[in-house]
Amino acid sequence: MISIIAYLIMMTQLPKDGIKTGIIWCAVGLAFYFIRNYAKRGSDNTPDVKEEDILSEIIPEMPS
Repeated sequence: MISIIAYLIMMTQLPKDGIKTGIIWCAVGLAFYFIRNYAKRGSDNTPDVKEEDILSEIIPEMPS
């Protein structure tokens, strides 16, 4: 709660150009994020891995 109040106080100290620039940078960052997120969603680059292969690497066989 205190950090929110401190943030609001700091935002009121900025000139109008600083607030406009911050909003623009936020919008650009969100646009890049969503573009990359949807680009990754379209291509499935994950290899086919079986559960047995993972377990055999994690849990070695016990000697008899």
